[in-house]
Amino acid sequence: YTGYKGVSVYPYKNGPAEKWHNNWNAVCNGGMTAMALAFANVEHPEYDFAGYSAYLLDCILFSVPAGLEPSYAPDGGYPEGPGYWSYGTTYSTVILTALQCATGTTNGLFNNPGFGESFYFICNMASTALGTWNYHDAGMGKADTAIFSFYAKFSGDSNIGAYRYNNVTNDTYAVSFWDMVFYD
Repeated sequence: YTGYKGVSVYPYKNGPAEKWHNNWNAVCNGGMTAMALAFANVEHPEYDFAGYSAYLLDCILFSVPAGLEPSYAPDGGYPEGPGYWSYGTTYSTVILTALQCATGTTNGLFNNPGFGESFYFICNMASTALGTWNYHDAGMGKADTAIFSFYAKFSGDSNIGAYRYNNVTNDTYAVSFWDMVFYD
């Protein structure tokens, strides 16, 4: 229950978490979301985990849009480069998946402007032979497309699902954990 002390990161919608306007928002909030949902129904004689989890989720749902909007809106272009797109979007996927699985909704976060379009953006930044177009502080490696299975499943976009399937079947990428979770 070390995370119980994490409440100081969210001094109710006025702490550092609400100011994270980049991939760091998704990275930190992804772990906190998973933890808050995992502990939401835990009974403990000394700690109010249900109350703590509800408080954390309220703060997280307030904070996450501050990272999503400048990262993806309006058209899906990602300002930090393809490598950070993979990093930040993977953790955004953790948030959305955890919320959807545990509560039945993403609280509208899945429909954030530009989020869905960003999957096409990354397709256009990648080459199977040459890696990604290197801008910002991105490396020249490949942008990980493992979370394409997530987007294809939740959006019903078969083109994105086919892109990932082709990446795996032509040995551009290996099968990953995310493929096993989201393959449909």
